[in-house]
Amino acid sequence: MAVADVASTFHSTLDPVSFKLTSTLTEEQRVELAVEVQFYGLLRRMMPTAVPYYAQEQTGEARLRCACVAGTDQALRVAVAQARELVVEMGSTTPWLTEEFQDARYAITDRVVNNTPVWAAENGELFMFRDDDGRMWIGREASCAAGKPQGSIFNAAPAVFALIKQPANAWRSAKGLTLGPQFSSAGGTAEKPWVWVPNMRVAAVHGLDDGHPAMAAALRQLAALREHIGVALLRRACVAGTKDALQSAVGQARELVVEMRSTTLGLSNTFQDARYTITDRVVNGIPVWAAENGAFFMYRANDGRMWISSKANCAAGEAQGIISNTATSLEIFAPCQLPTTTWRSRTSAMLNPQHTSAGEVDANRWVWVPGVRVRAVHGLDDGHPAMAAALRRIAALVQIGDV
Repeated sequence: MAVADVASTFHSTLDPVSFKLTSTLTEEQRVELAVEVQFYGLLRRMMPTAVPYYAQEQTGEARLRCACVAGTDQALRVAVAQARELVVEMGSTTPWLTEEFQDARYAITDRVVNNTPVWAAENGELFMFRDDDGRMWIGREASCAAGKPQGSIFNAAPAVFALIKQPANAWRSAKGLTLGPQFSSAGGTAEKPWVWVPNMRVAAVHGLDDGHPAMAAALRQLAALREHIGVALLRRACVAGTKDALQSAVGQARELVVEMRSTTLGLSNTFQDARYTITDRVVNGIPVWAAENGAFFMYRANDGRMWISSKANCAAGEAQGIISNTATSLEIFAPCQLPTTTWRSRTSAMLNPQHTSAGEVDANRWVWVPGVRVRAVHGLDDGHPAMAAALRRIAALVQIGDV
């Protein structure tokens, strides 16, 4: 279409006063116009409601803006996670759920229950919401409105705010939505109305990308918060002036955000490729790194080892949880410095086949996790003023023989 033809088309379809589409357009004309304006990059401006998941994007943007105003690490991390999963698809990879629930899509809404958005299924009958115990449920309108632990499916892991990071092995389903033979084979009865759902997956099918203006603003603010923590660690170490304090702060400031994974795909979806962000919280002399899903924390316990565990165990600094590294060297100051061959895990953090092949029989015992690597994805570089100052202090101590 020539430029003159495009101008003529726009002139005949726009109200000259409001610059909105005229009400006389037929549905067929609207479809044709949508194709044209999308080609010229004007669809979002002229016909925003024709943009797929436009309402959900507006909700995601609003949550990100509110989080930026709140300015806290928790608010920003939650909003970023939710804006990345505006529409999710959920189902078991093996025949298990009835047709209504298998491969159902849920889209975020501006409705909030227990301080968490509600995701509504495309059929308008089902809703995904957080109960007052912090667990995610799927149920009908009445269950969602009550915000109580009731519905048709739920995840037994509390406090995980990212939908795609809900533990895949913690979903449970009721009889009404479970295929009959599967319900019986899993031991479901009138006295045992809930059964574990095997191979459940939740995948994001639409969300705001990192280049979206609202998302980019939130990510910049998160990065600034993390860097502020790194700078504070380095400045305190410079005041202390000892080599140990300086080396510890340098190592931690280089690892403000770390990513952990097993190269053999031994970890479950909650822990595989999980990212942990440094916080201003300190336990047993070392900062705490918080997982992006909000449920787990990496910290040094009172036995000198690094653990990944719940908020309560982290607060107490106790040596208990679901993943740990058996190395206890006092020269280890940050996650990336941990040996890759000394990570171990409980059943709940690993894919069941891998856990069995690793020699596990008793679910309460530990097994070694093969091929674990922890890498830094964000940190202060050596040219940052605070980092450079700390490195100069270390070089000076080495020069005068304070080793």
